Amino acid sequence: MLPALLDAAVVLRAEPRENSQFLAAQPRHSAQAGKRFDPHLRRGQAVPARTKESPEGDTVCWHVHQPKQRRGLVPGHAVTRHRSHWYPAPKLVCLDGMTQTLTGRTALVTGSTSGIGAATAHRLAAEGARVVVTGRDVARGDAVAKEIRDNGGDALFVASDLTAAPDVLREFAKEATDAAGSPIDLLVHNAAVCPAVDTLALSDADLEQTLAVNIRAPHVLTAALAPAMTKQGQGVIIVVGSWMAEVGHPFVGLYSASKAAEAQLARSWAAEFGPRGVRVNIVAPGATRTPINDGSDDVIRRMTENLPAGRAGLPADIAAAIAWLASDQAAYVHGATIAVDGGITTTRAA
Repeated sequence: MLPALLDAAVVLRAEPRENSQFLAAQPRHSAQAGKRFDPHLRRGQAVPARTKESPEGDTVCWHVHQPKQRRGLVPGHAVTRHRSHWYPAPKLVCLDGMTQTLTGRTALVTGSTSGIGAATAHRLAAEGARVVVTGRDVARGDAVAKEIRDNGGDALFVASDLTAAPDVLREFAKEATDAAGSPIDLLVHNAAVCPAVDTLALSDADLEQTLAVNIRAPHVLTAALAPAMTKQGQGVIIVVGSWMAEVGHPFVGLYSASKAAEAQLARSWAAEFGPRGVRVNIVAPGATRTPINDGSDDVIRRMTENLPAGRAGLPADIAAAIAWLASDQAAYVHGATIAVDGGITTTRAA
């Protein structure tokens, strides 16, 4: 399956290089790493994407680009040094068509300075969207946006605090729209707080913060941004839920309940805004390795080793589902929950 996907890769952008010149190898590259310029390639022409094993043993492939139409730019299979990378398979974006699926869209991804949110910002930008990265950590947010731009995408960072009062959140929605230069027509509610305690140990502060970030902020931001979507007759809202919304658990009960509530909001929004052109859906990750569960490797391994997938989820797994739901390929999907959980909610080991 992987070779077939790689064969479908396309030259997405190139920089001028002298004929037969190889780019210098970067860290983790093989001695043969680098891309040779080929002046005979036409604009947008499909080329085989070469594969190789990285030093860590991951299957990897070339990152490939397409030439832009501007003076002095010569079509061909070449990239600037900082874009000539071997990428591990979980980070791979192999478009199944010859065009990006979200070109012209403006996306806001909450909690996108790390983890699933950052992976989603990268994936949406790779699919052609302009992405507003947001979160509390300015340094991390600026770094994510810069990395997207360095990889040829379009992104900017706007700081936010989702525990803020509703008026502040509405002002943030306006600020993000103004900074993007166009209405937000793709909203991804990713940010979440998960106090890893039982009911008796949950503090009042954690209770208030969880309800604010996981329920109030998505509601206020949707109310602020959905009108622009309905006005133009199109838009997408995606809630990042959780497999824990479907099962009882002795810990994280409030988190599970908040995610169930957020999913119900999404279904209600699908009924409310769907007739006016706005699709709303839920992506429910399973046990996924993110900064929120750093230090819990043994727990994650035990939870996932007997799943059909045989491993924990990765942020890129969730980002891929979000990108598909955001695209017109999912035009008939409304109010659905897409479980990207390796089978954790539907299967049990024999």
